[in-house]
Amino acid sequence: MAEPFSAPCPFAPLLARLGHAPRVTRRGPAPPGLDGLPTGDPADLVWLSEPAALQEADLQARWIAWPRAAALPIEVAQHLAGHVLAPLGVFVLARRLAPAALPSAEAAALQARAATLPPEEALALLRLLAPRHPPARTALTERLIAAEAWAEALALGGTEAAPGALLAFNQAIAAGEIAAAERIASALADLQPDNAAVLEAAVACNRQLGRAARAMAFARALLACDPGHVAANLLRLEQAEAEGDAAAELAARAALALAPPGAIHPLRRLHEAHRAISLHMLHPLDAAGRDAVQGLIAAARGVEPMLLPEGEARHWARHYRHLAEAADPALLGRPAPPLPVTKLHRAEGPPLTWAGLRREARGARLAFVVAADPAYLRLYGRAYLASLLRHAGLPCVILVHVIGGAGKLAELIALMDMPDPRIFYSTDAFAPGAVTTQCHDSDGPRALPVAHFQCTRFAMARRVLEELRLPLLVSDIDSVLQRGVGELLARFGDCDIVLNRNEASSAFGSHITANLLMAFPTEGGRAYLTALQAYLETALAAPHVTRWIDQCGLQACWNASDARFGWFDTTADINNVMYPRWQPNPFLFLSLFHGFDMASLPAAA
Repeated sequence: MAEPFSAPCPFAPLLARLGHAPRVTRRGPAPPGLDGLPTGDPADLVWLSEPAALQEADLQARWIAWPRAAALPIEVAQHLAGHVLAPLGVFVLARRLAPAALPSAEAAALQARAATLPPEEALALLRLLAPRHPPARTALTERLIAAEAWAEALALGGTEAAPGALLAFNQAIAAGEIAAAERIASALADLQPDNAAVLEAAVACNRQLGRAARAMAFARALLACDPGHVAANLLRLEQAEAEGDAAAELAARAALALAPPGAIHPLRRLHEAHRAISLHMLHPLDAAGRDAVQGLIAAARGVEPMLLPEGEARHWARHYRHLAEAADPALLGRPAPPLPVTKLHRAEGPPLTWAGLRREARGARLAFVVAADPAYLRLYGRAYLASLLRHAGLPCVILVHVIGGAGKLAELIALMDMPDPRIFYSTDAFAPGAVTTQCHDSDGPRALPVAHFQCTRFAMARRVLEELRLPLLVSDIDSVLQRGVGELLARFGDCDIVLNRNEASSAFGSHITANLLMAFPTEGGRAYLTALQAYLETALAAPHVTRWIDQCGLQACWNASDARFGWFDTTADINNVMYPRWQPNPFLFLSLFHGFDMASLPAAA
C-alpha cells in the first residue's frame, strides 16, 4: 500500500484515499505538492491553471481542479455536465458523477414531468436525470434534504445539507446506529475532503463496523491532513503489522512517538519510540536515519517515568527510555584505553605477563574468553571449562576474567580444580557496592550492577585480541561447548567479527544477542572491539543504564562499523531459545541461561 500523500498540498487528503500512487495531469503551473507526482492514463486528478482549458481537458478523470479566483465562463461550464462542484480551500474541485449528458431541452422536459409524479416515482426519475442535468440535481437535492436523506443529498454536492447531516450523524451515534452514521460521515468526507473532523468520524465508524479497507482509506486521507493524528497512525500501524510493511510500520510508530504532548499515554510514547528506533537500527544509518533516531531519543527523554504511578507501568517506562537512550550516536567514537590487566594466573606456577602468555600460547589457533563474578564462576565455571577442554578440537588458550575477584583468586582457581596449562585467569578489584549507576529492566531496577558484569568480557576480549593476535570466541560463562570449533574458523575466515542475530526479535537490545561473539585479529576486528569497549564504558558511566546495554552496544557498533561481519547459524551454532534442562540438541554452543538445571548435564557434555 502506498504511503499517504505527504506534500504540502490541499489535494493530499483526496489523493491519499486512492490506495495507490496518484496520477496527475497538469495544464499550466501547479500548486506545491503536485509536482513530481506520476502521470498516467486515466488520471486521478486533472489540474488546470485556467478553467478555460476545460474545453480540452480529460473529463474522464476522477477529479478536476482549478483556482477558485479564476472566472468560469458559461461556455466552459457546460462542459461540466455530470460533475459536482465544491470549494477546496482556494481551489474549486469538480467531482465526476457520470460520463454522459442529455440535450438540455430533453432533460428539462423530463424534469418537468417529474414534478407531476408521485414522490417515489419523482425521486426515481430525478436520480436518473441528476448526473446529466444540473437543474435536476438541484431539484433532487432539495427533495432529499426535505426527506432527511442526508447521505444521498451530500453525495450530490449539496453543501446546504451539511448542517442537517451533522445533526443527523450525532443522533445516529447516540442511537447506536453506526451504519447510518457511517453513510453520513463518508458522504461528508467526499464533500469536505480536507475536513479532519469529518475524516476522523468516517475512520471511527468504519473501524467499528469492521470495514478495515474502507477505514484505512479514510485514515490515509486523515494522515495527509494531519500526519501526527494518533487514531489514524494506530490504524496504519495495525495494517502495516498485518501486511509486514516495515516502512509503513516505522512511519506510524515514529509519528506516535512524536505526537503532540498529551495526545498519547507516556508509556505508549516510550514504547513507540523504542520500536521505531529498533526498526531504524536494523540497517546501517545514513544522515537522515541518524537525525530521525536523535529525534526519537529526544521524544523518549521528554517523558519522565517517575511521574507515572509506582509499579509496573513505571518500570516499563524506564526500561523503554533507557533502551532508547542506548541508541544515542554520542555513545560512539570515544577513546578507551585497553583494560588494565597486567597479570595472568594459572593453577600452577607463577603469574605471567602478556609477553609470557604469548610464549605459552605459541601454536594456539584460538583463544576462548569469558568473564564472570565469583558467584557465577562457582555456579557455571567447571562445566564451561570442562566442555572446552573436552571438545575444543584444536590448540587453544582459555582466559577467565574474574570480576571483583582480587584477594580470592587463588581460592577460586583451586575450586575449579583444573590444572590444565591452557587455562589462565585474570581479575580486578571491581566493587559492586561502589557502583552508583542504576541498572534497569522491565520489572524494575536490579539490586546488582549486572550490566557492568556483562560488559567486562568485551573489554577483556579487546585486550586479548591485541595481545595474542589470535582469533577468539567470547561467550557467556553459562554455556557449554559440545563439539569442535575448527569449522567456525574455516567458515568465517574472511570475516572480522561474527555475531549472533536473533531473528525472532527486531527490538533494539535483543536483536543481536551477547551470548556468543567471534573476533579475528584484523584491523576491522580490533576496531570493532575498541569501539564496543568505548561505547559500553561511556554508557555504564551514566546515572541510569539498561540491563541490556551489552546487546545494545553490539548492535550500535555493528550499525556504525565498516568491518566485515558474519552471522552464527542459530539452528546449529548457538541457541537463542531457552532450555530448562539438558536434552539432545544440534548446537555447537549450548547457552544454559538462568535457571538451567545443571544436574541434567551429561558427564560428557
